[in-house]
Amino acid sequence: LAGADDAQSTVFRRVSQGQPAVVGGDGAVGLAVGNLAAERTVLLGESEERLRTLVENVPGVVYRCAFDADWTLVFVSDAVEDLTGYPASEFTGERVRTFASIMHPDDRAAVARAVAEAVCEQRPYELEYRLSHADGSVRWILERGQAACSDDGTVRWLDGAMFDISDHKWAEARLVQAEER
Repeated sequence: LAGADDAQSTVFRRVSQGQPAVVGGDGAVGLAVGNLAAERTVLLGESEERLRTLVENVPGVVYRCAFDADWTLVFVSDAVEDLTGYPASEFTGERVRTFASIMHPDDRAAVARAVAEAVCEQRPYELEYRLSHADGSVRWILERGQAACSDDGTVRWLDGAMFDISDHKWAEARLVQAEER
């Protein structure tokens, strides 16, 4: 038993100094593993907090979606509500609507074609298209994204960002109208 006390003291000393506990029996290993698990949990929480803060500070919508006909959103930042009028939960958790369902009908095919071409060519895409806002208005979107692929080349998902460029598009339209007069 005296040896067990020495081993336990060594384990506590090493762990408190941030070193791995390599001395001792099952109890020592359990303590070391428990300490590492707690440390990893803290580090994961800090990493998630950094990512959340980064995403919240992007002046647009950050997303991850499936490469499917509905553009099924796996993740979308809360800024999507400013852009679309619908909360993020309606696209992800509750799945009340799909992103495809709010794309302007005249733009859906062109968006799908442009994204598919970029994915096939393994390059990023940049698109401008219209969305139907919850209030009935039309919003112009600039979207930039890229496919994330597995080692065998299968598309795992699309990651990207969307920005509201409506004011710019409306200003362009007014300028064209003014020039036509």
